[in-house]
Amino acid sequence: QGSTHLGSCGTTMSSVHITALSNFVVKKVAVHSGGRHAMALTVDGKVFSWGEGDDGKLGHFSRITSSLSSYIACGSSHSAAITSSGELYSWGLGEYGRLGHGDNTTQLRPKLVPSLRGVEVVDIAAGGAHSACVTASGELFTWGKGRYGRLGHGDSEDQLKPKLVSVECGSQFSVALTKSGAVYTWYELPVVSFINFAD
Repeated sequence: QGSTHLGSCGTTMSSVHITALSNFVVKKVAVHSGGRHAMALTVDGKVFSWGEGDDGKLGHFSRITSSLSSYIACGSSHSAAITSSGELYSWGLGEYGRLGHGDNTTQLRPKLVPSLRGVEVVDIAAGGAHSACVTASGELFTWGKGRYGRLGHGDSEDQLKPKLVSVECGSQFSVALTKSGAVYTWYELPVVSFINFAD
C-alpha cells in the first residue's frame, strides 16, 4: 500500500534506504504493527508520512501551524503529534473516539485535541482504536475504544475524549485508581496479600 515510501506498492524482502529523507536528520519513526502507514520526525520538527492514506491518517496537504513537532505516533487508522509547546494534535479515522476530539468524526487534517488545550503533553501512543498520552505533570490520559478494559477506566465503555487514569507499576503488574476510588490491576499477579492495619 505504499508504506515503504518507494513509490510503489508490493512486498520488499530487504531493507531499502528511503532517499526522500536523505536531506534530513530523522530522530524518530513511528509505525503501528497492524497499520499500513508510517511517519518520520526530523530533528528540526518536520513530520513526513507515507503509506495507505484512507481516512486521512497521513494528514497530507496540511500543517500544524502553531509550532514544530516534538513527538509522533501511528495507530492502525489514525496518527498523532505533539508540538514543541506540548499541544496534542490527532487525525485520521474518528471511530470510537480514538482521536480524542469528543466525537466520532474522521479528521483529514491534524486537529488540536480540545480537552487537553493548555495541558503540556510529553508522550503519546496510538493503538488499534484507542490512544494514550502522558502530561508533563505525570498524568496519564486514555481515550477511544474501551472494550476489554483497555483504557484502564475500570469498564469497557468507549471514551470520546481524554480521561485521566491514576496508575502505578510493579515488576510484573500495574494498578490503576479511578476517580471514584475503585482500584484495578492487570497482568501477572499470582499472589495478592492484603495488610489489615485495623488489627
